[in-house]
Amino acid sequence: RPPSCGTCYTISSLVVGVVYNFRALQRNSNVAGFRTQDAQVVTGTPVFKPTRSVSNLRVVGVTTEAVYLLFDEPEGVDKPLAYKVLYRPASGGVEEESMPFPAGVQPVNVSGLMQDEAYSFRIIGRNLNDQGYTSAVRSAAIVAAPIEKPSVVGEIRVP
Repeated sequence: RPPSCGTCYTISSLVVGVVYNFRALQRNSNVAGFRTQDAQVVTGTPVFKPTRSVSNLRVVGVTTEAVYLLFDEPEGVDKPLAYKVLYRPASGGVEEESMPFPAGVQPVNVSGLMQDEAYSFRIIGRNLNDQGYTSAVRSAAIVAAPIEKPSVVGEIRVP
């Protein structure tokens, strides 16, 4: 909203990140008057609300080295353009972050996880300006690979 002033003008369609110099020139019916000093304006990035968090985060599949996640994306103008998965082993350690993936891509596959380890997962959205709020935390355990039984080829003879 412009500040309160006697006469205000709105100049639109300015390019973000460009410096503009403005000045006013007074005129009457006889002649042009004096110019004002330049007013320098730097256009900034539009302010966006941070994205709302996803809801209903759930684990829909677990393999020996991956977890598959589904979630409900938020609706509205501040909808995320991309997401990241944040995950951490339940035994502690550093929280890892997945590469960003575009909105609308599901289920999300988090792979390269350690066997016999439980993990906690969160989803965070991102819009043009910043990261949004994280989702609720969901946990899943990665099970060990099944032990393969040895196979026997050929005849077995018992003495």
